[in-house]
Amino acid sequence: REKIEKFLLPHKIPKAKKSFMPAGQNVVFDINYLRNTIFDMESWEKLFHYRYLDTLVLLTFLQDLELVPSDLGNLASMIDYYQLKTGEFHDARSDTKMTVQVYQKMVESIGGLKKSGILSSSAADLLKAVED
Repeated sequence: REKIEKFLLPHKIPKAKKSFMPAGQNVVFDINYLRNTIFDMESWEKLFHYRYLDTLVLLTFLQDLELVPSDLGNLASMIDYYQLKTGEFHDARSDTKMTVQVYQKMVESIGGLKKSGILSSSAADLLKAVED
């Protein structure tokens, strides 16, 4: 815990209670591991925000919209799908770099939805669609 805190604290936003939002591929696994083995709840909450960013959740969203194949799931399959530079898998630095690349591609896909009008419907249009 001390090593993680020492690594992160120089990057903490001044005066922010919780500066760090966990992010990654299937990051809930990592959050649970850290909270159950390394951090007690009080030390976790002092450092990390309760919100997180998970590319696996974004993948499910894109799959539900049929924008990416349903057989994608792990980082390697997404790297292949987006035709990104492959690093060494299961290496923290390399996995992080690849996950950032995948996230950027996902954001591009979601941005395309807004431009195409799928995400730009008015609240009334969305309510009507739900009611129908």
